[in-house]
Amino acid sequence: MARKKLDLTYIINDSKRKTTLKKRKHGLIKKMNEITTLCGIEACAIIYSPNDPQPEVWPSEPEVQRKITMIQIQEGAPVTENGEEHGYMHHVQGLENNIDTIQNQH
Repeated sequence: MARKKLDLTYIINDSKRKTTLKKRKHGLIKKMNEITTLCGIEACAIIYSPNDPQPEVWPSEPEVQRKITMIQIQEGAPVTENGEEHGYMHHVQGLENNIDTIQNQH
């Protein structure tokens, strides 16, 4: 049976939006796990949600850091002793600080 075409617009109802996010996030992580297993590739996900104080990280924070560092090395980015690239990680930290500031204002 064919599915009904999905209307891609912002979900106004808070409860429905939170439920949809939870289901879609679970589905996304399941698909990431499947594709990495079936195709033998490396992947990671960092999912920020306004409802959660911490982002959801898949497969794990240390594994995501390892993959980011691996990509930086392949691209020739300067990497420090602890595996963090100066400019990139500084930029990420700045974004995280901005997110924290915005969350604290609301």
